[in-house]
Amino acid sequence: MSLTPGQYNKIKDHPKLDSIRRKALLNQGIATWTLKTMIEEAMKSEASLKGRITEENISWIARQCGTYYESPRKAVRRLPPELSVSYTIKEQPAKRTEIAGVMGIVDKGHKQHGSNFSSSQTLKNIIDNLFAMVSENQRKVIGGKLKRKYGYDPSVD
Repeated sequence: MSLTPGQYNKIKDHPKLDSIRRKALLNQGIATWTLKTMIEEAMKSEASLKGRITEENISWIARQCGTYYESPRKAVRRLPPELSVSYTIKEQPAKRTEIAGVMGIVDKGHKQHGSNFSSSQTLKNIIDNLFAMVSENQRKVIGGKLKRKYGYDPSVD
């Protein structure tokens, strides 16, 4: 349930909210977790607001204090349906070679590595497996190539 201005007025002078306002006026950043904790503490100080501690209300109070809060929860990514296509053990080598070419790497996979991959794999599984071999400094560039070709960047959580 959303807070009303009257409910907000009960806590608007709380020291934690004053601190948030001061930092906002000085353009000083506040870590997301710290901001959330400070607002939660202010809300808990008013008995009638304890059941109203929600991400929506925390965001609203942050805006009233002159700053911005976005839940740190990860957004759910919608992946292209093509990533769910399965490839048989016989189809996988050609697909791995294709993906490695897009990535600009050499696929060192061969049948002796196949004990983990002795069944069908989805396109996403194959991409993730090859991407695991990419060095940290190349992940962003190669992730971008994969995004353009397959609509999926494994470097983005």
